[in-house]
Amino acid sequence: MKNIGDLHFQKEILPLLDFCCNEFSRDVLTQLLSEVPDTLGEVLVRQEIIKALMRNERLYRPFSYSRSEFNEVYTYMQDLRIREDEVIGGSVAIHFLFARRKRRREQGRLSQLILFFHMVHHAWFSSLGPDNFPWEFQNRLRNIRRMFADLDIERYQALVRDNGLTIRDMARLIRMLEQKGRTGEMDVFWNDFFLFEAFLSIAKGIVKHHFTFPSFTREGLFIQGFYHPLIKDPVLNSIDIRENVTLITGPNMSGKSTLL
Repeated sequence: MKNIGDLHFQKEILPLLDFCCNEFSRDVLTQLLSEVPDTLGEVLVRQEIIKALMRNERLYRPFSYSRSEFNEVYTYMQDLRIREDEVIGGSVAIHFLFARRKRRREQGRLSQLILFFHMVHHAWFSSLGPDNFPWEFQNRLRNIRRMFADLDIERYQALVRDNGLTIRDMARLIRMLEQKGRTGEMDVFWNDFFLFEAFLSIAKGIVKHHFTFPSFTREGLFIQGFYHPLIKDPVLNSIDIRENVTLITGPNMSGKSTLL
């Protein structure tokens, strides 16, 4: 039965595993936790992704980014894809020579984008080996790293920190971002980024709360030493079910619902 209606999902389950920094990643996290995979194979693939993330200790160093910081970068990249003014096209550099106010505004937004991507890259992706993950997730990680490489964030981050982006730098970055937006490559990047952050959020929740992974057999349901994670000083229970129907009895307020 694919029914999570009785789990108080938004109030009790999601907060245990929610370490996302933006709403898009949180939406993906909610989808991962609330939609039951169709096959055992899909479940095991998810487990392997999470286990690979848990093995990378660098991912658990203190790091976060602000919602406003992300929103500025995300909105700017969306604007580059859809706007059709004189900033986009082959005359970008010439335009900026005469439009000082717009040049400064564009320089600030590009600098913020480069610094944001540089920060995220070093916190999460620079030491993450794609080969340690299932093949589909490997491709997603490579797409993310390819975007950072194409944007040459190491070099441009140094320029931003030093003397700032030149008009030529700005023209190159704008043309590249505009092209990636219109070809759909930018959408692929963001989708992969949100999925990565959602899986990382689950991994962090598992580590924080000392959760364990289930293994699957056809012989029954066996759980040892389990408890409700929101109860302080809980009583541990174990259960061994080999029948199709199990009846749990007890007086009112004895813990039947909490156990379930």
